[in-house]
Amino acid sequence: MYSSLKEFVNFLESKGELERISEFTDPVLEIAEITDRVSKQPGGGKALLFENTGTPYPVLTNMMGSESRIKYALGLESFDEVSDIFHNLMGEVMQERNRLPVLKCWPEDGGRFVTLPLVHTKDPETGARNLGMYRMQVFTGDSTGMHWHRHKTGARHFAKSEDNRFPVVVALGGDPVYTYAATAPLPDGIDEYLLAGFLRKKAVSLVDCLTQPLQVPADCDFVIEGFVNKNELPVTEGPFGDHTGFYSLADLYPKFHITCISHRKDAIYPATLVGIPPQEDKYIALATEKIFLEPIKLTMVPELTDLYLPEEGVGHNIAIVKIDKSYPGQGIKVAHSLWGAGQMMFNKIIIVTDENIDIRDRKALMSVISKNYIPKRDTHFSRGPLDVLDHCAPQCGYGGKILIDATIKLPEEEGTATTPAHAEKAIHFTHSPEDLKGLINVILDDAEPLEDTYASLWLWGSNCDPIRDSSFKDGLLVMDSKIKHKGVNGFTRDWPGKALSSVETIEAVDRKWESLGLGELIPSPSRKFSKELK
Repeated sequence: MYSSLKEFVNFLESKGELERISEFTDPVLEIAEITDRVSKQPGGGKALLFENTGTPYPVLTNMMGSESRIKYALGLESFDEVSDIFHNLMGEVMQERNRLPVLKCWPEDGGRFVTLPLVHTKDPETGARNLGMYRMQVFTGDSTGMHWHRHKTGARHFAKSEDNRFPVVVALGGDPVYTYAATAPLPDGIDEYLLAGFLRKKAVSLVDCLTQPLQVPADCDFVIEGFVNKNELPVTEGPFGDHTGFYSLADLYPKFHITCISHRKDAIYPATLVGIPPQEDKYIALATEKIFLEPIKLTMVPELTDLYLPEEGVGHNIAIVKIDKSYPGQGIKVAHSLWGAGQMMFNKIIIVTDENIDIRDRKALMSVISKNYIPKRDTHFSRGPLDVLDHCAPQCGYGGKILIDATIKLPEEEGTATTPAHAEKAIHFTHSPEDLKGLINVILDDAEPLEDTYASLWLWGSNCDPIRDSSFKDGLLVMDSKIKHKGVNGFTRDWPGKALSSVETIEAVDRKWESLGLGELIPSPSRKFSKELK
């Protein structure tokens, strides 16, 4: 594997997977806008190394933003290699301040954010280490936010601690497999560095920190040591243009106090951009989808034959599942099993089929839904945990879920419901609740581009609560994915805007594009939503 992030950069360059940009690019908004354009190119574009950031350090973005680069990062020829590993595994210093090129990604962000932090904590009772990834808003030269949600392991460790100064250490860079491991949905008690070692086929060398009783990989580029004060009230953090494509609104989170920052002599600062899909996290999710299919199958859902998380669903909104069905109600059983499986608990929309198709083939999937799904018979609702970042949930972190059972029905499941004869397609996107042409009809705001199926799928998963916003009309399922207004129809939350670049940043990047050496001008993806830009 790689002894440093710089070695990985050189490897990507040797493979033609990296562009060096020597033109000055501002970490405030410009780097994010350029990355947004490149990362949305077919296949994810190239990794970008911004060498002139106005600081002593270059910035690397989109480093895992393609299928080939995520495989390079994990040292894999194929994701299938990992299934066998898991099958066996399941059984058995400097005081510098304010000199890092921390990005501000979107105009309404509350400030600059560290977006690829490897956050180390330790269970106060068992001593077990956890490696998580929780964004960090920079407040001052020696303090940041620590955005860990209450269901995250780091937050649980903090809640258990009786030490007023709860130790936390953040690493940046090093072998990119560490960054992936920090995002992986491992069960509690399995060390993320064990996963990293298995993936790269070499143990991770850990060293003691200078001011906190924790360890980090020896090859990290930066190490930020500090603590969270148990006696200190939470502070306001955010907004932040998040992976949902919308801003997560300002909220209260712990403050992280920095005691030491150290770095390699040739350090590279890693960053990622999240926002309206697709982004780099599409490929990180692809790896997770492939790698963790086998553990889910072995431990919870033996009938599972394939799992697909469409990028439009931003990881947790939409899941397509294929099963080996043998008894009535099995599709319902599988949905509830997955809603109880680690981070799958945040899923809102599951479509289950048992047909012998490639569930990534949209045309084949629509055909199966049209053939096997009768809305009044095969729609099942539930409630449960949702991602804290889900802005349309009735309550923060809790709301509705829906199963669309597109399996072939056994005699016990057929009932008396029939397919509405007036349904012309499986899923229909429309601006009008009177324009019902699909078995599933998704109502979008008038300003949204219906011709853009990608954006429509993203908005379907993002802007509806399956229970509150679903109804049946003339035997068809209707789901309201329009903006919800606070105080109307019982909705009590603020509604966030989309994470879009500003006109000023777009024009500034347009002017300097030719000097960046990235080829023909790539228009800003934010222009797709031109009405909101204005």
